[in-house]
Amino acid sequence: LAAVTRQQGPEAYAALLPQLIAAAAEGPLQAEISCMVLQFVSEDITQFEDRGGGWKRSYLSALLASVESILPFIVRLLQESFQAGSTAAYQGQTELARQHAAVVSAALGTLGGYVEWAPIGRLSSGSVIEACSFFLGVPDFRDAALVVVKQIVGRRANPKEAEEWDAYMTAMAKLADALCQAAGAILAAPNAQDELTVEGSNEEYGRRLCTVIATFADDHWLQAGSMEKQHLLLRHMLEFTRIPYLPLAAVALSFWGALMREAGAAPGAAKLLSIQSGRGTSADGGSQQGQQADADRSNLIPPEACQLLVQALAEQLIRLPVRFEDVDVPLWADSAADYKDAVGQFRSQSKMVMRAAAKLAPLPVLSSTAAFQQVSLATATRSDNTEGTAASSSQQHQQGSQLQQQLQQGHMALEATVLLLESVLPSMCDAAVMARYGHSLKEGLGALLQQLLALRFRDPLLVTLHARALEAFSKYIIHASELLVPLLTTTFECMAAVPIEQSGQLPPPAKVTLRWKEEAMARLSMAKVMLNVAKEAPAAYQPHLEALAGRIQQLWDAGQLREGEKVALHEGLMAAVTVANARLQQQLLEWLLRPVHAKWSDPRWLATLDSPSAFASEYMQHEQPAQGSSVVIQSRPQRWTLHHELQLFERVLRRTPPPPPAAAQLDGQQHQQQYQTASQQQQQQQHPFTPHLEWALVPVTNIICCLHGLYR
Repeated sequence: LAAVTRQQGPEAYAALLPQLIAAAAEGPLQAEISCMVLQFVSEDITQFEDRGGGWKRSYLSALLASVESILPFIVRLLQESFQAGSTAAYQGQTELARQHAAVVSAALGTLGGYVEWAPIGRLSSGSVIEACSFFLGVPDFRDAALVVVKQIVGRRANPKEAEEWDAYMTAMAKLADALCQAAGAILAAPNAQDELTVEGSNEEYGRRLCTVIATFADDHWLQAGSMEKQHLLLRHMLEFTRIPYLPLAAVALSFWGALMREAGAAPGAAKLLSIQSGRGTSADGGSQQGQQADADRSNLIPPEACQLLVQALAEQLIRLPVRFEDVDVPLWADSAADYKDAVGQFRSQSKMVMRAAAKLAPLPVLSSTAAFQQVSLATATRSDNTEGTAASSSQQHQQGSQLQQQLQQGHMALEATVLLLESVLPSMCDAAVMARYGHSLKEGLGALLQQLLALRFRDPLLVTLHARALEAFSKYIIHASELLVPLLTTTFECMAAVPIEQSGQLPPPAKVTLRWKEEAMARLSMAKVMLNVAKEAPAAYQPHLEALAGRIQQLWDAGQLREGEKVALHEGLMAAVTVANARLQQQLLEWLLRPVHAKWSDPRWLATLDSPSAFASEYMQHEQPAQGSSVVIQSRPQRWTLHHELQLFERVLRRTPPPPPAAAQLDGQQHQQQYQTASQQQQQQQHPFTPHLEWALVPVTNIICCLHGLYR
């Protein structure tokens, strides 16, 4: 019937419409057919009709004119059919109740097709949104009603059209009411948390509802109607964020990300205020809208909401695993790889949101961070003691599993703390924020750092995470340079807490265990703390460069540093002198390269680079294998040392800034003279590495030639 109506044209549709409305009163089956015909005609014309020109314009005009009668008809049909179905179900008439339920479903489907394009004024003045709000609370029809709400949320309005804009504002305020009621109802249901998690009755619906609310926040948050309504939605979304179900929390994150963008605290363009400002004062209420558009964007999210949000996200992060080798994959994930991707995305989005929250409310977020860090560090410390117990005594299998589980909980707790610190500290340590909040913020951050400085872990992964936590305070050292020495002292002591079995100057064993690799990575992570702090706060290092250089040399001479750790520490020294004068850079570079210079200037060593065979005899010694055995290449200590010598060159060049460029050559005698003067100054202020090119560049070139020759 819908296809015939479409082919006959708009006149046939106009003639059929009263008959369909009248036929719906004959019974539920005919009412369902009437709704389906109206839905199919609308979809065919607006979405699938290929013909254009005057025919389609006429049909669209007919559809637009029919909205005045169709929307009230659908709303009335929804009310009557639901009441009739409820009465039939109460009386035990199952078949009749099923027929009326089918009418409600068909009517909601028809409504979804019309609200996409119907004039926004008809949606706001009628009872369409109110009907959808009601059916969002009915479990059998809430999914269909949510589809209609989603279509309305996708609508836009022209702020320069006063009548359309006012209707849009009214519609969005009603939508905010509907979403508040729907979210409140699902959260107030018995066992709400269990029902919203995997295999719960509200799992899918809860995720879709949060998605619609997030879209509403992204496009219409300022049109919610009142600040009380906005705060109610914020409270509901905070509850969704706290529920221990990662897919739901991830959807809730999109809501917070949208609001943070609008508040100007996260990357991305703010859409809402720009739309509001376009309205101006063209009609009644326009001045009020203009004042709302000029409001401080940071007030979109109250400080208390930022504090609770950071707390909720930290509670989610502490549940996420650090390692995925033997993790129990949740039912909602297809595989361990799928679970790992979901966790990674959630962590990344959480860091963005927490960084933005710290920018909006530094002191409240600092309070949440301090409370969470205190608890999580206690958990990590207990787990580290457990790790030592498990390693030093023979435990039964079941008890050993429990100890391993406690250690994993410590990993998760410290990982969550690291993510929290890496998120909030960049915002809090911004110069403008520090200047605004002054002593209280500085003291609070200092207390957080002091807690970390008191820790000494033995488990390698905890040591690695501890290093990341210390690095998170790199920007803070700019404002509290007095804490640099305690921080660096802690890094050296933490490295010593992970002892090495042999002298660090020796290469690693030919075959290393997983434990050896983890311990080596932990020590290297601690060694890199000095480098990463120096990148952000190089000026704080200037009074301590000589003492640091002596300390590094002392550890190396005692065999308490490995080659890679020494290179990382030396790179940290070079990063620290990037703000110093060229003379100090040259002196430090001379000290760092002096041992390599002595070796590379030796004629006996240079002879090993004369040919590929000479290079192989020094760095790839091997014996003729017995029959049936493989070749064993020796000279590991020589190769190990050469690798780190070359690595040192690369690192110091990376951290050595070039001299400022000369002025560009310009026309005119005066400009020519200025250019010549600048060129002479540049020649005098040469690159700090230039004095070392003569003895360093030729051997490096010869090494490349020898390596290439080995493959010829």
